[in-house]
Amino acid sequence: MFEIIADIGIAELLAIWLAALFASVLRAFTGFGFALAAVPVFALFLAPVEAVVLSASLTLLSSLLTMRTFWAVVPLRPMLPLGLMSILGTAARTLLLNMISPEQFRLWVGLSVILACAWLSFVNPSQSHNTLLLRSGTGLLSGLMNGALRFQVRR
Repeated sequence: MFEIIADIGIAELLAIWLAALFASVLRAFTGFGFALAAVPVFALFLAPVEAVVLSASLTLLSSLLTMRTFWAVVPLRPMLPLGLMSILGTAARTLLLNMISPEQFRLWVGLSVILACAWLSFVNPSQSHNTLLLRSGTGLLSGLMNGALRFQVRR
């Protein structure tokens, strides 16, 4: 690990730091997107695996530091179906990814992103819909999509 740092110059470390800073600000405003902004810049100076590990480590650390802030504000009981279905979706994704080709996978991920963007563009919810079905479905979809791009890098 320290050999990697020794091979990177001050200018590269500054670029990595600035990318992490920008990605942190993005995550602060949107709640997500740290890896989307940081990994491409990290990958310019680090191996792709190292860039992903650095991004995941920074995200985990940030989440652990801010967890106490939300602990008393967010009720855990309504989050239980979301978490359980996310675990189930992750297991289903693992099985699914072993049965389809990378091309089919890219097609389904692309279509799901396009459909989600279209739905979010045209739907203007007038009230909050916090139902068990919606929380469970969201958890299942997050489990299915979680780590999906890492699968593409490996294959």
